[in-house]
Amino acid sequence: LDYVEGTKVSEVTAAPGFDLERVARNIIEAAFRQLFEDGLFHGDPHPGNILVLPGDRIALLDFGLVGRLTRVQQEALVTAIVAVALRDPDSVARILNRIGVPDGHTPIAEFREDIRHILDRYLGLKLDEIRTATLLRDLLDLAVRHRIRIPKEYAVLAKASITIEGMIRRLYPKLDILEVGLPYAKELLFARFNPSDASSTIMKSLLKLQGLAEDVPGQLTQILVDLEGGKFRVNVHSEDVERVGGHVRAIGVMLHLGLLAAGLTAGGLFVLGARGETWVGVTA
Repeated sequence: LDYVEGTKVSEVTAAPGFDLERVARNIIEAAFRQLFEDGLFHGDPHPGNILVLPGDRIALLDFGLVGRLTRVQQEALVTAIVAVALRDPDSVARILNRIGVPDGHTPIAEFREDIRHILDRYLGLKLDEIRTATLLRDLLDLAVRHRIRIPKEYAVLAKASITIEGMIRRLYPKLDILEVGLPYAKELLFARFNPSDASSTIMKSLLKLQGLAEDVPGQLTQILVDLEGGKFRVNVHSEDVERVGGHVRAIGVMLHLGLLAAGLTAGGLFVLGARGETWVGVTA
């Protein structure tokens, strides 16, 4: 092991010669670079594991706990961050449903409305009041409540994010974490889609198009499972068909009553004939 000479990040606020905003930005940029470029991130970035070096550079210590993200998980995280930044609860719901492992069929509409409430609660605040890591934790907790099991890598990431955010709040509370990290997310997203227009409308369309392409196979699988288990039912409603059906039922009732009346009449004549009685001048 090498010895690294530096100042503990928890002591930087009291030490002269440090640019607190630059230190905070370097910590956030290092975290996003680990997530979006390397796919390997420090899982326990508490203040004792981060040193600040001359020039506001940082050094990470003790990699006893790390998290790994596959390329697919990186892209899912990118699209989730962009969807949160665009306040698009529909895309957030489908992304979380896709990266997790549902224990059963998840009602996307209910999940989406719960996510909308969370986004409104957090993103209605000023930038320096938003707790981004807490937002991530609440979204993951919401997924669990909707019976979606999230991979452990995201749980480690949520824990590390909360630690880093608390550190940033002490160093430079006005720093907007999403603003710093969004360029990394966009770069990876553009590398996949390469859109010519980076407007919010195009970004939302891309997110929904990607979600549709990746969700359809899962939804078809769910339909087939329900069909095999006898849970699949199709209801067809047509006013014209119902009107014709009503007429058919009315005709059926009339025929039934007509046959019943004819039967009673014939039965009555048979009984009178058997008793040898004269009815209306006719001898039976």
